[in-house]
Formats: sequence, structure tokens, C-alpha cells
Amino acid sequence: MAVYQAGQCIAQASTGMARPDMSWQPDTLAINFSTGKGILATLVHVLVSQQLLEYDKPIAHYWPEFAANGKDQITLRQVMSHQADLFSIQSIDVDSETVLDWNTMLRHIAVMPITSPEDATKYDSAYSALVYGWVLGGVVEAVTNLSFAEVLRQYLTEPLGIADSCYFGVPDSKVDQVAKLAKDFEESEDISSQLKSRRQKPTLKVDSQETLRTYASLPSYRCWQQKTLSDKRAAETQSSLMTALMKI
Repeated sequence: MAVYQAGQCIAQASTGMARPDMSWQPDTLAINFSTGKGILATLVHVLVSQQLLEYDKPIAHYWPEFAANGKDQITLRQVMSHQADLFSIQSIDVDSETVLDWNTMLRHIAVMPITSPEDATKYDSAYSALVYGWVLGGVVEAVTNLSFAEVLRQYLTEPLGIADSCYFGVPDSKVDQVAKLAKDFEESEDISSQLKSRRQKPTLKVDSQETLRTYASLPSYRCWQQKTLSDKRAAETQSSLMTALMKI
């Protein structure tokens, strides 16, 4: 735990075990999940401030391969605000081993299709939980001609003084410094054999009725429903107008 006030650290404490043979320290590395999106988004904002990227330009402008399967007009802003209909990892043929191969995943993401609004409603949300990192990582590499790790270090973590504690892909030399979950302390299998035995396709689960009822009870639900309906009507109106113009 660390407590900051007015930009200054006024208290910090570490306790417990990070690994069976290592106590938790202030510089212990830990695995993060969705919080990584904030780091990646911040990196993109920095590149925009450096005039390397523009929010409202199609991603395909920087990364031509991304235009495949009707994605040629999807903008950076749409991806960052989860409005690009690119949330379904099930639309590409990958498994738990493939997702560890950065370059292979970029090729898959470049040609993935847009998920239809009808399919999106099955999940009640189009939040891009699983492919967001590769989409933004791909455009970052394309515009800088550097690896993602190099871009992260050069434009964000080094200027902030955290280059040795923030990674997307921990260097081999630091793997032994990464904390484990307590339930994994007793595991004795080699990590590669674990990965092989757990190889499976990523899945998205349809929201349960209980989850849907929870969403419906939120104060923002009615507003969200109205916006979704408004956006759908606007899209239908634009489509009808384009059809009429084509007939003329």
C-alpha cells in the first residue's frame, strides 16, 4: 500500500509473501489485468500529444492491414471508447497458447471482423475486454516503427521514472521477481507443461439473468438504453438516406 498527498508519498507498507521464498517488497512485480488498459491509453494520449496519432483518423491510416473485413473507417477514438464493435475474441481462431505470441496476435487482430450489433446484444455490452491491447498496440507499433516495449519505455515509463517496474511482457531476467497467487505456491510443474495442459480457446460468456437484472437496477441504465436506441436509430436513418441517394 502507498499513500500519496499532493504528489508526495507520505506512507507505504508491504506485508505478506510474494512467492514461497520471497516476502513482498515495495519493488515486487505483480500481474495486472484491466488496469493495463489505463497504461496503454495513457501511452496513446502521449503519442497524440506528440502529434504522432490523431483520435479521429482511421486506424488503417497508420496500420493498412487493419482495414480488412470492413474496419477501414474505425477510428482511434472509437476503439478507445469501446465503440468499434471489436470486442469478440471468438471471432478469430486463437487459443491460450497463441495469445502469448504478440506478432501472431497482431496479424489475427488486423484481419478480425466487426461483431454485428445483434451479436453484441447477446453479451449486453461491447466492452473490449480481450482485444483492446492488441488493437492499440498494433497501431502504436505501426506509427512509431518500434516494438511496443520500446515505445512504452521511450514515451512513458522512462520519462516517469518507472521503466524498471512497468512492463507489457516481463523480461526473462525479471520473471523470478513476479509475485504468484498464493494458490500457486505449491505448484511444482514446469510452466511450459502447465501451458500445454491448459491450452484452450478464449471464451466470452453470455451475461446471466441475475447480472442483467443488476445492470437494469443501476441509475445509469435508463440513460444507457436511451443512448443505445438513439445511436441505432441514427445509424438506420443514415443507412436509409444513403440508400435513397444511391437510387437518385
